[in-house]
Amino acid sequence: MKNINLKIGLVLILVNSTIGMIFNSYETFNWLFVDFVIIFNITLLQIAYYSKISDGFKVALSFILPIIGVVTFLLSLELERKIENNIFLSGILILFSIQIIILMIAKTININK
Repeated sequence: MKNINLKIGLVLILVNSTIGMIFNSYETFNWLFVDFVIIFNITLLQIAYYSKISDGFKVALSFILPIIGVVTFLLSLELERKIENNIFLSGILILFSIQIIILMIAKTININK
C-alpha cells in the first residue's frame, strides 16, 4: 500500500504538470498549488501508513484522506491569486486542518487503548 500511494502521487503530479505545460489557460500558480496539494495529501497518507495505529484506523484514513484530498484538489483548480477575501483558499486551509486533526485524533485514540 505504501508504494502505491507514492506511485499514484507521482503519476498525478506528472499528469498535472504536463497539463500545466500544455494549456495556456491553466495558470502557473494553480498548477504549482495543485502539485502542492497532491504532495501534501500523499505525505499525510504516508504518515498514516507508517504510524503505529491499528489497521482499522489505517483503512479508515485511507478512504477519508483521499476524499478530502479530491475536494481540496478541486478547490485549488479554481483558486485565485489574491489572498484577501479568497473563499477557495479558506476552504483549502480548513480542509488541510481537518485532515491533520483527523490524523491526530486517530493517533491519539489508538495510543490510549
